[in-house]
Amino acid sequence: HSRPRSARSGGIATAGLATSGVLGGTDLLLAVILGFLATRSTPSTIEIEALEVRRKALEGIGSALSLTQIVLPLLRLVSGLVRRRRA
Repeated sequence: HSRPRSARSGGIATAGLATSGVLGGTDLLLAVILGFLATRSTPSTIEIEALEVRRKALEGIGSALSLTQIVLPLLRLVSGLVRRRRA
């Protein structure tokens, strides 16, 4: 007696595995090609300007934080003196 093969065994499973391998290999090859092209390209004028704006913004944040660190304790001191005078 010969047992009938189920629909999931044999050829269908192998075909699915082969399809997955081909798609995965294609994705990997495409990623390598695009990565290579990205390393060879130079930044455009807009990208350079955007990086400069970002750099200036980060510098501005640093100076703003420094100013805040100086002003907040002074405001606390002044508000404390004002409260004492009222009391």
